[in-house]
Amino acid sequence: MRLLLPILPLVPAAVFCVLSVRGQDPAPSGDGEVAPVSFVFYNLRNYLAMDRRIDGEYRENAPKPDNEIEALIEGIVATRPDILGVCEVGDPSYLEDLRVRLKSAGLDLPHTELVRSRSGIDRNLALLSRFPIVDAPRA
Repeated sequence: MRLLLPILPLVPAAVFCVLSVRGQDPAPSGDGEVAPVSFVFYNLRNYLAMDRRIDGEYRENAPKPDNEIEALIEGIVATRPDILGVCEVGDPSYLEDLRVRLKSAGLDLPHTELVRSRSGIDRNLALLSRFPIVDAPRA
């Protein structure tokens, strides 16, 4: 582990993981082909209000800066996921902000689900999908 510590700062904070899975396209082409479904996971790096330093100035309860959000949106839209999993998103208003910004950039993921953290810190997990999110029966 000691060998990894010096290089950890070099590891990119935002990591894409693109997986193709076999799924049924909700709008089949008519030829019976099964279309691939792409899933992307992205660490949003504090897409929430928190104390942060912006342009060298300390600000309490500040949202993620727009220039950082724009870079996130550009990277996510470039992958064109069918399903997007994210971590470090704030309350539902931040998830909705992300969804609207993605849609404005040409990526419509209208179905969302937010999983609230139990830690008391509003740093949550979420799914955004072009497919409806349904509640699966539990065994």
